[in-house]
Amino acid sequence: MKRIILLFLVAILVIPAIAMAGIIGPARVLLVDGDVMFHSPDAEDWLPAAVNTPLDESDALWTPAGSRTEIQLADGTLVRLDGDSQLDLIAVEDGFTHLHLASGRLYLRTSPNTGINSLQIDADDTTVLPDARSQLRIDMLPNSQEDVSIFKGSAYVEGNGNRTMVRAGEHIALEEGHSELLQLNPPDDWENWNSQ
Repeated sequence: MKRIILLFLVAILVIPAIAMAGIIGPARVLLVDGDVMFHSPDAEDWLPAAVNTPLDESDALWTPAGSRTEIQLADGTLVRLDGDSQLDLIAVEDGFTHLHLASGRLYLRTSPNTGINSLQIDADDTTVLPDARSQLRIDMLPNSQEDVSIFKGSAYVEGNGNRTMVRAGEHIALEEGHSELLQLNPPDDWENWNSQ
């Protein structure tokens, strides 16, 4: 029994240390629900993504309608994409990750290891800089509006020439030349799926 407990403790301590050291890679796919695709700069075509597919700088993920996926960044941050979403990994450097949501909806849960200014997510006209231990979503809407909703923690949201601190229980709606800080919308299917 003591040997099993010792092996369990070693696994808890060693595996995260290996991941943080970059041996597992800067990011990897944790969940594939549907026909999730990924593209790397050295490939001509989009390829099917599978669990544990490694993702690196300049790679992209695409979730067609009816598909969803989850990836884990090197610091333990979880990123989920809904159907009809594309995420580009712009930069994956030591201590800094830069993501671009090209379309669709993203849900993010930052890890306790996420440092100040160590993660940046861009949409078309919006930049989100989340704090550690935060949960948020970014929605790119058809009318060129971008919504950033904060469920836990906080994030700086930059858009329309302004930088706004958005806190838990708030969402900011941004469209060209206008932004408005509001209370969270009622939960929808995407939010319910993420909370489960």
